[in-house]
Amino acid sequence: MYQGEWPVSDRWHSGAVATIRAVVMPIKPPLDPNVADEAPKSPILTGYDEEHFVTYLRLLDAAAEDADWREVARVVLHMDPDREPDRAHRAWETHLARARWMTTTGYRYLFQGGAPH
Repeated sequence: MYQGEWPVSDRWHSGAVATIRAVVMPIKPPLDPNVADEAPKSPILTGYDEEHFVTYLRLLDAAAEDADWREVARVVLHMDPDREPDRAHRAWETHLARARWMTTTGYRYLFQGGAPH
């Protein structure tokens, strides 16, 4: 759990990323990719999900800490909630929902070889 020892840009990097990536992910996802205005709504795993796997873990870590969505939008999603509050909130909301979907459903596709490309 975060206790103030990491710089803000590193706060929501899950320690499980390397282990999970090595076990179930055939590709190495980027650590800090830019995000779309909304996360996918597909009922199956997408290439976007694979590319944003680390983003999803960071969002889940931040949610577990009850982090303010504005700070998470700034640090994790690279969006400015002061300039574009609706866009930033929607991106945060949909990406967090997709991250939670990954924990209940989406992760199963990783064990089956990932997204159908």
